[in-house]
Parts: sequence; structure tokens; C-alpha cells
Amino acid sequence: MVLATVGESDLPQMGGSVTVGDETWEFSEAFLFGFPVNLGAGTEDYNMVLTDEGTGSIRFRYDVQTHRLTLVNIERGGEAADVDAGACGLQTEELGRLSPGAAIVELAIE
Repeated sequence: MVLATVGESDLPQMGGSVTVGDETWEFSEAFLFGFPVNLGAGTEDYNMVLTDEGTGSIRFRYDVQTHRLTLVNIERGGEAADVDAGACGLQTEELGRLSPGAAIVELAIE
């Protein structure tokens, strides 16, 4: 079920892009779950997956104790590669709240 906010808001729409190598991947949405989700048999649990249909996906884990988000895996063309801890920096900035338990956050990946 998808819930949409009714009314006007100054918050940006979900989505964005990230440069991977010499490609720019576009994402229409992202949801961070406070619990790990499994994408099917043979896959690991992740808290957030950004997917550019037809290109690839970027997978993150979220530690609810430290509130730390970590990039752990990138998949392109059906082949996945784990990312070493600390290989890239992640910066987040809360832009506003939809409800007490749901925020719009900008994520920068370096």
C-alpha cells in the first residue's frame, strides 16, 4: 500500500541520480527500512536498495543502534560486487518530515 500526502509541500519529490564510473544512474524513489529486507533466494538482507531499472542497483545497510548508513554492494548487469567498508563517504541531511516517523533526507555519496 502506498500512502501519499494530500496538500502542498515545500519538500522535494523522491528520486535522484548518482554517478557510477562514467554512467549516471537515475532513481525514482528510495525507502530506508529500520529492519533488513530480503530481495529473494540467494541475496543478503539490506535496509535500502536504489535501483536504476536496466542498469543496476546500490545496496545499503542501516545500523539502528548507531544510526549509521553503509554502502555495502553494487550490482550492474547481473553481477554484484561488495564495497569495502569506508570506500566511500555518505552524508545525509534531513530536509523535512512527512510525519513523526518519516523524514525526507538528501543522501550524498562520495
